[in-house]
This record gives sequence, C-alpha cells and structure tokens, in this order.
Amino acid sequence: ELDFIFLDQPLVKEGIESIYLGDEDYVLISSASHQTNKDIFLNHDEMDMMSYRYFQYLGQPVKQLKRKFLDEIYSVIEGVAQGWGVSVLPEHLIRNDKRIKIINPKKKLPSPVYICFRARPYYPRVFQTALELLQKEIPKRLKVKN
Repeated sequence: ELDFIFLDQPLVKEGIESIYLGDEDYVLISSASHQTNKDIFLNHDEMDMMSYRYFQYLGQPVKQLKRKFLDEIYSVIEGVAQGWGVSVLPEHLIRNDKRIKIINPKKKLPSPVYICFRARPYYPRVFQTALELLQKEIPKRLKVKN
C-alpha cells in the first residue's frame, strides 16, 4: 500500500483524491559523449507511450518505433548516457546530467503531474505535513528555467 502516487492523469476511482501539481516538460535526449543509435528508443516498458506522445504533439505522428525496455527511469537515463539509444524524458530529471544532451531544446511536450492518495475522514499530522510540502515543492521542481 502506498501513501502517495504520482500520475500523468487524475486517478478517477471511488475513494481516491487527485490533486494537480503542474506540468513537467518532456524532451528528446541522447548521449552527450557516446555515439548514439538514434533509431532505438529507450522506454520503461510496453505501456510507456511518451515517445509516441512527444512526436504526436509536434505534429509528427509515428506508427512504429524500434523500442528497448529498461524497466525504470534511472536505467533509461543510464542507457541514454551510454549511447544505447534516445529517449523522451522529463527535462527536470536530466538538466544537470553532463552525460546527456537535449536534441532539440525548443521542442518540449508538457505533461500534467497529479498526486493521488486515498481519501480518508481523518489524515494523520505526518500525512498532512507531507502532502502540504509536496504540493508546495513539487511544482517548483517540474519546470526548468531557461
């Protein structure tokens, strides 16, 4: 059981609260130092459709991509850094990583971020404090100031 989960859409289910925190910008990235196979797209898993959403948002819908799956975001970042392929990831996660470069910094896909949790008649103080802190701090960290 989880206290909080972050999603790109509200979780519409009885007994669940969803609060919009802001948008994060997704960018197309590659390795800054290794030769990269730009035909391979590194994704989390088969359900990760961010690469398709990125190109559709830019008006360049793609029917099929050569994809490799690395299960979690930090594995995808490592794979990109090593030149295994390219990926579409949140800019705020890679902004300070010198091993990564953004292929086209002007082309960003905004994607909403929601915090979701079980509705309760009473929230313990520690839960309330954590929720207030997340609502205050997460929006500040989603956008990269250029």
